[in-house]
Amino acid sequence: MKGLILKSLYMIRQWGVDVAEAYATSLRVTMTEILDRHPSPGRDRSEDLYFGVLSFPVESHIIYYREVPTGIEVLAVLHQTQDPNNQL
Repeated sequence: MKGLILKSLYMIRQWGVDVAEAYATSLRVTMTEILDRHPSPGRDRSEDLYFGVLSFPVESHIIYYREVPTGIEVLAVLHQTQDPNNQL
């Protein structure tokens, strides 16, 4: 995901490698350990975005994803101030 790479580079420049790594770990754990195993905790965004899209907050970002037979497909990881209608 190009967006995550850019976010990581920005975080490294702003706050250093340790903070960027901790934040990336938080996102990864949420995506793989929580949502991939139990995708339903997310908020259903079918009415305001697209059918089947769910969202789940992680610190100052929101993960947008959908359920697939093998777990989840991450559509985007956006800062809470970004409008998903312009990004998805």
